[in-house]
Amino acid sequence: MVDRIRRSKRPGTSGFVPSAKRVTTFDNDGTLWFEQPLYAQFVFAIDRLKDMPRSDASFTERQLFKAAIEGDMRMLMADGERPLSEIIGVLHAGMSW
Repeated sequence: MVDRIRRSKRPGTSGFVPSAKRVTTFDNDGTLWFEQPLYAQFVFAIDRLKDMPRSDASFTERQLFKAAIEGDMRMLMADGERPLSEIIGVLHAGMSW
């Protein structure tokens, strides 16, 4: 995929496409997301969680959230996907769709 994109930008290559005719589309079905060492959603959730204690100090009292805020990946990864599910649940609580 990357080679194909590179060729599309190089005049003289078999896959060259003039910039005015290039269109790139990426969907959000997970085909381009990285999964190791962490899911992209987990990285986002941890970053978002780090902002929350400023508005609600109780987050730092729960071991799961404290571990996420302090970057304790060993603790966060010890229980599979459960911590991610719990963190994402808290981050989305009260949101309307």
